[in-house]
Amino acid sequence: MKNSVKILLFALSTGLCALTSARAADTPPPPPADMPPGPPEHFREHDKERGERMAKALGLTADQQAKMKELHKQERDAQKAIHEDTTLSKEQKQAKSRELRKNFEDQRRALMTPEQQKKADEMREKMKERRAHHHDEDAPAPAPAPAPVPAT
Repeated sequence: MKNSVKILLFALSTGLCALTSARAADTPPPPPADMPPGPPEHFREHDKERGERMAKALGLTADQQAKMKELHKQERDAQKAIHEDTTLSKEQKQAKSRELRKNFEDQRRALMTPEQQKKADEMREKMKERRAHHHDEDAPAPAPAPAPVPAT
């Protein structure tokens, strides 16, 4: 009987140690201190390239490009402030973020000519279609419909 209790306690303590070490392994390490804040460089490069492609496609002037770039910086800083605000709930952050995006979108549109606005709208619609098509490919196949129940 004493041996059974000892074996049981040993097994429990071994399991507890294994669980603790497994949980420690699941915790991601903190980022290195020398890592720069913000998104990785390749994301910044992608954003820059996308902005240049859009400016070229819309035929933005150098003045419009400079103003768009400044708006983008202001929006990014404001979004960061919302994200870091610990007094807001997740839902409040999402609502403020949507409102902010809409506000800056209106400011960007105001910088464009009517022709550029039309072209931007067309580009946005094409992007939505591509996203919807991409998500359709990733979605699992729908479940088969249940068999009909015979009437009695």
